[in-house]
Parts: sequence; C-alpha cells; structure tokens
Amino acid sequence: MDNKIKGNPDGKMMACESRKCNKKYSNSFNSEGDGSVVWSREGIKLSLLNRLMTLSELNDMKTIEVVAAIIVRNGEVFATQRGYGEFKGWWEFPGGKIESGECPQEALKREIREELDAEIAVGDLLETIEWDYPNFHLTMHCFICSLLSESMHLNEHEAATWLNLENLRSVKWLPADVILLDRIAEYLRRDPAI
Repeated sequence: MDNKIKGNPDGKMMACESRKCNKKYSNSFNSEGDGSVVWSREGIKLSLLNRLMTLSELNDMKTIEVVAAIIVRNGEVFATQRGYGEFKGWWEFPGGKIESGECPQEALKREIREELDAEIAVGDLLETIEWDYPNFHLTMHCFICSLLSESMHLNEHEAATWLNLENLRSVKWLPADVILLDRIAEYLRRDPAI
C-alpha cells in the first residue's frame, strides 16, 4: 500500500473533550474511479493497483496509533535520537502510543512527561501521517507543541538537538517523520519567532 498523509487543511485542532476524542480527521484523498487516488493538496496520483501488498496482507497488518510532538522554540524544532530497537540511532519527533481511553493530546502530554520529564502545551494538529513499515501500519498524529519549562531529561533517547531551517535535514530521520519536514519548514517560515 502507498504511504499517505492525511492533512488538516482547515487548520482546526482535533477536539479533546472529557477524555474522549473527536476523531473527525480530515481526509485529503479523493477517489478518481479509475483505480487511483489523488492527494488533493499536491495533485499526486497514487496507483492502488501497483500495491506491493495484497488486501489480505493489509488486513492482517497490525496498526499502531501514535502521537508526535513538534516542539517549536525560537525558530527551531526539537528532535530526539532513538536509543533502542530496529531503528536505533535514527531521529524522530518525541511521542508514543495512545493508550485506551486517551485522546491524542492527553497521550502526547503523558509521553513527553515519560520520555523527557517535561511539560508541554499541545497546539494545532500539523498532520496525520499514515505509513506502512514492513511489520505494521503506523498512524501518527503530529501536533505543534511548546515547552512550558526549559528543563528536560532524556529517559529513552540517546541524544536530542534543536534544528532550524538550515539543518532540519541534517539528521537521519525515521521514514514516517521525514514526510513532515516540508510542512515543518513551511510552519517555521511563516513565523520564525515562534
């Protein structure tokens, strides 16, 4: 299956009310009726007929739903280097799995407390990424965030850094995270003082 992005073209935040989530994510894909899909923002035509996986394989693939914090400060974004697993040494935006009963914003605050001993303010949804890794399908909700204090401690990562527009692509990003770089660059260009 082709990897896709679900956009948030109207710029609205995902709602989080009374520990329940309003899962009305916008879908920027439109069926063309000819076995293809058009990603409307860029007009990219993705053939569904040229998939590498059968539908039965897709149905058997485990889906993992996660959140990622795009922590922004003074025109830079915060990146962390994985300290474990198959992608050890690769870079990502911090975050993690959404637990049962949590909305994405609550999960993100919890994950950042666990990973960085830090408190964040969760802002707008930047993108929802859909990505097929070899053994699972990833749905990653990526939110613009800000630190509520400057104190952080790496509990799970090998390293961390602040990246600006010039060096945003200087690290080896995880495949699902690299998709966000153009959107993040666009966000930083709009308001570099953030």
